[in-house]
Amino acid sequence: MKSIAIALLSFFWIINATAYPTEAGDLFRATEENSVEMLRDLIAAGADVNARNRNGWTPLMAAAARGSLEAVEFLLAAGADPDAASETEYYSGFTALMAAAYNGHADIVEALLAAGADPDAADKHYYGETALMLAVKRGDLESVEALIGAAADVNAANWRGVTALMYAASYGHLEIVKSLLAAGADPAVRDDAGLDARRWSALAGDQRREVRRLLRDRRMPER
Repeated sequence: MKSIAIALLSFFWIINATAYPTEAGDLFRATEENSVEMLRDLIAAGADVNARNRNGWTPLMAAAARGSLEAVEFLLAAGADPDAASETEYYSGFTALMAAAYNGHADIVEALLAAGADPDAADKHYYGETALMLAVKRGDLESVEALIGAAADVNAANWRGVTALMYAASYGHLEIVKSLLAAGADPAVRDDAGLDARRWSALAGDQRREVRRLLRDRRMPER
């Protein structure tokens, strides 16, 4: 729990008001308040809908992270780039879709996908993970199914060769495992350490037995 809390604090530091440059600060504050009226006035007055804070985030990314659906929908309609990614030396490639998936905002995941967000974009800082992997680790079945419905690559692997199915197996997310398998996830794929999804489920202990049984029954022949 402590590690999760630290991760969340670090995450929200990225969109903290202290990181706003003066010209973009009001836009970011409007997303905090989920205020479409404030956003409308600011953009009408010439504010750049794709402005960035000092950490490379756009207002759309901040709104997606905070779960501000109305702000997300307005920003998209106003021309916000759904695939804009963070641009800093130490934290790059993170998109609004990833922010929504990371925080469990399935309604925003759906809105971003409907606006054309790339479901297979991968971050360039933390292992090269996709929105699908983040949603799986969160245990967010609704977001997972939305991403699958948008043709996300269920067999995409991060820099360590880990797939969404491996994460689902290790966390014991049985319904997500079923959804991924039904969408074509390959249980025989191995990561860089030579482990397949069934081995990943075994790492988590006895509570993953049902997942292991499912993967055993669906396992493809060795390659």
